[in-house]
Amino acid sequence: MAEAITIANRKGGVGKTTTTLNLAYSLKELGKKVLVIDLDPQANLTRCFDVGNTENIKNIGHLLMTELEEEESYLVEDYTKSYDEIDIIPSSIFLSAVEAQMRSETGSERILSEIINQVKEYYEYILIDTSPSLNVLTINALCASDSVLIVADTQLFAVVGINELLKTIHKIKKRVNPKLKVQGILLTMYENRT
Repeated sequence: MAEAITIANRKGGVGKTTTTLNLAYSLKELGKKVLVIDLDPQANLTRCFDVGNTENIKNIGHLLMTELEEEESYLVEDYTKSYDEIDIIPSSIFLSAVEAQMRSETGSERILSEIINQVKEYYEYILIDTSPSLNVLTINALCASDSVLIVADTQLFAVVGINELLKTIHKIKKRVNPKLKVQGILLTMYENRT
């Protein structure tokens, strides 16, 4: 069964996507079977995997909508692309529309969990790259994960945002996902001179 890890921080530009990409490749080099999920409407991780025009392919937005509408039969693999021996469920701007829809749905914080549960047995690691906010998508990622890796650059505002994220993680652990743990805080863009 895969270990699902969310890479998160509510601030943008701290290195979440780069960390997800490098972690995926490092795990692949260790011989692990890895799935990455781009849960950010900006789709930067998707671009790193050279998926191409995401508007013309099934992506995480379509997959979440399928689960949201409780369609009976679908295969997660139909939404998955493979690149350089790493599987990815890509993203697109369509995810923004899906996020708006999810806000009004009862129990929407568990939608990604339902999807991940279908594929956990096929992977050793599932890495979830999140958007730079504490929105319903990030909440979904935290509810579906075994752990969270908090990524922060060494600037003041990124570090300040960690406290809010830790409060949210505590609430999710208490109310929805008791197994959720913090893997650690990864400091990025460290400059020894400053």
